[in-house]
Amino acid sequence: SDPTNCGSCGNVCVSTICNAGVCAIRCNTAAARVLIYGPGGTLSQPHFPAGTVVTVASEATWRSMTTADFGQYDIIWIDGANCASGSAHLTAARDTQAVWGAATTGRVVLTSMDADFHAAGTAEARQYIANSVNWLKQMGRTANSGKTSLYLAFGCTLVTSPTIYPSNFPTALGTPFGAIDATNCPAGMSRTAAGLTHSVMSGVSSFNWSCIPHGQFVTWPSSFSNLAGTPSATRSACLARNDVCVP
Repeated sequence: SDPTNCGSCGNVCVSTICNAGVCAIRCNTAAARVLIYGPGGTLSQPHFPAGTVVTVASEATWRSMTTADFGQYDIIWIDGANCASGSAHLTAARDTQAVWGAATTGRVVLTSMDADFHAAGTAEARQYIANSVNWLKQMGRTANSGKTSLYLAFGCTLVTSPTIYPSNFPTALGTPFGAIDATNCPAGMSRTAAGLTHSVMSGVSSFNWSCIPHGQFVTWPSSFSNLAGTPSATRSACLARNDVCVP
């Protein structure tokens, strides 16, 4: 536990703690600092945990930001624009992904569900949003020796003639992201074994959101875990990339 000799003589933990011989981030327990991507909408914001500090970036502001600017936040939040058709609302995010993606080195929630659209009338969707904020914020922010995390929702995009896919965000998400199953609202949505114990899916089990998911991911990097899908063994509507912090 010696931060000046963590795991080996002279291995210094800078702005982190020494845990079991490894330099580690202390889990952030303060209110989340969230940057919302304006073109994706703000319908999730009312359902963020109390105390969440929110900044909404217009497209112009987003395009002007640097990697260091994005690293000032615990979470970059890109929503599905209220079940918008097509990919137009994601254009600025795609065009700048090398900039903001370089800041999002922490946890990731990637989904083809449209919780923002359903949240006003569905308790499970609201729970899912709050869970995501609470889980993602724990890595802190890149600017303060933490790791800024990412929420990226494709909403209804993947089933409405998309031109932008997860593969268009390699800096933020990694590779490989391959084929997409564009089936809309397939029956049998369920949590995987990983999803049953993951905090993002806590209290989210019936998926009674009328119509979900809107397309699914078929291939994804090994750094991601499949939390829910239909059938959950081969498809995913919610992926999570984990990272570890110390309470």
